[in-house]
Amino acid sequence: MSARHLAVRPLLDTSWMTRARCHGYDVGLFYPEGTEPAEPGVRVCEGCPVRRPCLEYALATGEQYGIWGGTTEPERAVLLKRMRALRSSPAAMARRVDGEQDAREAGAAA
Repeated sequence: MSARHLAVRPLLDTSWMTRARCHGYDVGLFYPEGTEPAEPGVRVCEGCPVRRPCLEYALATGEQYGIWGGTTEPERAVLLKRMRALRSSPAAMARRVDGEQDAREAGAAA
């Protein structure tokens, strides 16, 4: 097969990872096991400057485990189903969720 017949998937940009609020935290905080609460890891994501690209990355790669972009595993499973049903892109879904999260945080701060 020639090179022109091969579909080349562009590499995802991960440069945002070093600017994440979680950078340097214990990884275990973002991978709760069993009955461990996810909330401490999710709270780290609040106000993170790269929450949207983090969630976009998780949706684009189908990340099944851990907390990404302020979402838990079950939340992302729902988002992936919605994304497929709406034929939406990971970027569009991440923008939508980011707006919803911002609204919740603003309401909690009031």
